[in-house]
Amino acid sequence: TRAYGLMLASRGGQRDALIEAIGHFPSKDAAVSLAAHGRQSGDVADRAKVAEALGSRADGVDALRALAADVDGSVRANAVWGLGSRGGRADQAVLLRALEDRDVAVAGNAAAALGRWGKRTGVRVEKSLCERLSDSRAYVRANAMGALRVVGARCAQDVEERLLVEDRSDVVRRAAAVLIASVASADTKRDRRLLDTCAAEDTDSSVAATCANDPPKPGKLTEPVVVYVVPVGESSPISRAPFALVRADGLMRLGLADRRGAVFESDAP
Repeated sequence: TRAYGLMLASRGGQRDALIEAIGHFPSKDAAVSLAAHGRQSGDVADRAKVAEALGSRADGVDALRALAADVDGSVRANAVWGLGSRGGRADQAVLLRALEDRDVAVAGNAAAALGRWGKRTGVRVEKSLCERLSDSRAYVRANAMGALRVVGARCAQDVEERLLVEDRSDVVRRAAAVLIASVASADTKRDRRLLDTCAAEDTDSSVAATCANDPPKPGKLTEPVVVYVVPVGESSPISRAPFALVRADGLMRLGLADRRGAVFESDAP
């Protein structure tokens, strides 16, 4: 209760730090207080931080569902990401709707969240993810392939192989290379030929290196981390800066940093 009162009396980065800290409190009262603040606050940065903080709590799922329909994209992006970690079977519809969101951070996070959610619940999500490989936004296509890797699936009609060869985005080609190297198709020799050709001919050195080397296998352990976002050309973290946080499992979390210029990731591999 004292921490919640301090949070209401604070501003900027201090306020975000206190919201994050309250999210760590083990009592259910902490989730109830944050959920109430998320519903009532007219401050977009507050609602986004509440969505991020509740993403680490099983008792915050109801609030995350509500925040996933927020008018602001940064709030929706954090809420959708959190549902990938904590959502139940009833949240499949929320994640599928988010895949169609006009905000690239929301749709990209939804693709990654759907893969994590599918692996955790055992629900088949390959069809929905494969459909996103034709999305016009590169980060959505890349995260859909990252999610396919998480659930151990490939698409019909060699879609990911075509993306490896033809896609203009190096982020997408890199994700395709990791998927092809990690999850074998029915024609493993063709997979190998594609990767060898990519290693020799791709114009982007990071893509060629990914094709040439076996992708590392992410460990099963996770830990909470705070990442500070320092944009190119800056010397310190920047409030509400856009970011793409690449995790060890290849998934990217997208969104805006908090008012400290920080991102809290509750279960980083």
